[in-house]
Amino acid sequence: MKTKSILFMFLLFSLWQVALAKQFIFDWNLVNEGGGIQDMHFMPDESKFILTTTGKEVQIRKSLTGELIQKYPGIEGLFELTPDGTRIVNVIGPIQGTKIELRSLSDLSLIKSDSLVIGPDSLDPVYHTKLHQYILNLAIDPIRPYVYLILQKTNNIASPNVDTVRVIVYNYETMKQIMDLTPAGYESQNARLLAVSGDGKYLAVLNEGKAYLKVWSLDSMKLTRNFRLYDQNLKDNWCYPRDLKFSINNTNNVYFSASLPSQAGGHSGLFIYNIQSDLIIDSTFQYIIKGPFCLFDNENRAILTTSLDVRVLNFISKESEYIYTKQLPQPGAWGRVIYSKQNDIFIGWIAEYFSMGRYDRMDAVPENNIEKTIAFYPNPASDYIEISFSPSREGAGGVSIEIYDVFGIKVEHPPTPSFQEGELRVDVSGLTAGVYFVRVGSKTERFVIVR
Repeated sequence: MKTKSILFMFLLFSLWQVALAKQFIFDWNLVNEGGGIQDMHFMPDESKFILTTTGKEVQIRKSLTGELIQKYPGIEGLFELTPDGTRIVNVIGPIQGTKIELRSLSDLSLIKSDSLVIGPDSLDPVYHTKLHQYILNLAIDPIRPYVYLILQKTNNIASPNVDTVRVIVYNYETMKQIMDLTPAGYESQNARLLAVSGDGKYLAVLNEGKAYLKVWSLDSMKLTRNFRLYDQNLKDNWCYPRDLKFSINNTNNVYFSASLPSQAGGHSGLFIYNIQSDLIIDSTFQYIIKGPFCLFDNENRAILTTSLDVRVLNFISKESEYIYTKQLPQPGAWGRVIYSKQNDIFIGWIAEYFSMGRYDRMDAVPENNIEKTIAFYPNPASDYIEISFSPSREGAGGVSIEIYDVFGIKVEHPPTPSFQEGELRVDVSGLTAGVYFVRVGSKTERFVIVR
């Protein structure tokens, strides 16, 4: 059978007869009994997500419902999935010290571990007591078996502060440190954020204080960019970084959010830096409040979370197109947020509160009480698509299905869906290869682009 790639969109009424009314709709809002949430990532298929808590517990939950599937005690800290999607690299810190673990994603069993022991010569020069060591952040290399770490040594005293912060390369397969990337003098500059490009070409690091955006070439492990962010003409030029991410579409672009005081006024928001030109190429959103952010819609939009609200920024229209004011413990009270492209949903958290929401880019008129969240897969598809409802509802088999081609022409005699266990299966094997749009009742859900 000839393979077909089909793109599906959920439509409201028709492709053209919609009115824009952008809004967040929240499907579930929970309080985690395991304690405050430390870190969170989607599993490889994005139908589930994994999180760590301050109660030393890893949880696996369903993305669409938040339902707890499995929990594993005795595990905590920051983590990332390995590129093959079968393991996690977990680091204990910054609260409990420096330990690295490699665990199986299937059952969270420990494969290897290592404690980064601080040397006996590491003494506080003022009080002559032993310094403490913490891992502040990590990033996984998509090509090499490396994890990049921000490693801090401190006396845990505000003044006099003797903190040093280093950027190191660590091999999680051999549990050995490969090298120290910290330039001379940078160990006192409070590095806080790091990110690796999706092609494994670059490592970027952003520090607090007199801030620089530093970029290393990972082929040579050499520092290639040292872009100054603070204003030398200001006496009070302390910068506060909040988030750092590489572009997926163009790995020469780095997105970062920070507070950057300057003589021209407070620059506090989201910026795009280009490695090749060594310049900030987009400062459209420099006058919004700084905060963690999440890119979506092929990087045409970003969600930026602050202590006051959640904002949707549009890089095409150059506007803050939606603001959701939040207050604990209501949904959307997010300190950080992750995005599932497969399901077009966001899961965010702050302290022990977490919730799932979706961003409606157009009006949605309820019909037959169709569920708040609809997911479909696979996409691209060849023989069939399955449509699931969350929460599952009885009688979903009566929902109407309409299919349109790329020109908006309705497909005559569309496939008849079958309904089983809360899911609709639609046979599309008779459709020719191309791009299609699917309308489920009158529910507008999302658009997904075929690669």
